[in-house]
Amino acid sequence: HGSGRRTYIGEQRVIPGDKAVIFPCSVFNTTSSGDRFCFSYVSTAVDGAVAVLRTQCLPYKDKGGERRGWEGWSSWSSCSTSCGQGVETRYRFCGDSYPGTELCKGSRVTSRQCLLAKCAGTTSILPSSLLPSSPSPRPTPVYGASPCACGCTYILHSSGEDDKNIPSRDINIVSGICPGLPISWTVKVPSSHQMILTLTNISFSCPSLHLSIRDGVLPTDTILYQVWSTTNTSTGVQSSRDTLRIELQEDYPGTNLSSCYAVLHLMV
Repeated sequence: HGSGRRTYIGEQRVIPGDKAVIFPCSVFNTTSSGDRFCFSYVSTAVDGAVAVLRTQCLPYKDKGGERRGWEGWSSWSSCSTSCGQGVETRYRFCGDSYPGTELCKGSRVTSRQCLLAKCAGTTSILPSSLLPSSPSPRPTPVYGASPCACGCTYILHSSGEDDKNIPSRDINIVSGICPGLPISWTVKVPSSHQMILTLTNISFSCPSLHLSIRDGVLPTDTILYQVWSTTNTSTGVQSSRDTLRIELQEDYPGTNLSSCYAVLHLMV
């Protein structure tokens, strides 16, 4: 973007629950004479109407100037569930003209528990039979798992220019002491592709936990497979689109995440 009209160079979809999107370095290898890149956060309605919610421009190089740091937090979102216990979130933007790690440390998104009216047919007291019989230490996450203990997105890129060769990837997760349940992870492959998610080993420290695999990114998308403490997890799940949603859920509200956790070993 220079003194004239902006030039479109690419876009990425923001998946619900994500804290960031990733643009490949190749999109910035441009011969444009502009002096900055501008990022617009766009909302698309069901009828196709497009609205720009926010635009922020970054210069090619830091030119100094005012440093403002974080802007204020947004209002809290609605509860993620229609009954029982859920999660609500809020976000903030880095107000610096050229965001840097020194002024905008910390999380862009924060969550807290919300509790609505009790769901029909459930109880608010967790039966003692569903608590861990003897507390066991939470396993140490393998490399790459710790930042995703409370949810994130795994993005698989193609290894060639033809966009057909997508290397497989092992995903190892140990769920953390998070603000609440459900905890969700998403796995995304390039657009127009599908995937097979192989569940190699899934275990729960508390039988009240279970796992749902959804065909898409939304909590309302079709459930393809569910894993309980007694389920045989040596199976593969085929998606019909480029994204799968993995949800860690509870059978009864009030699960203690200090002692209850899941260990997930997956392969895409």
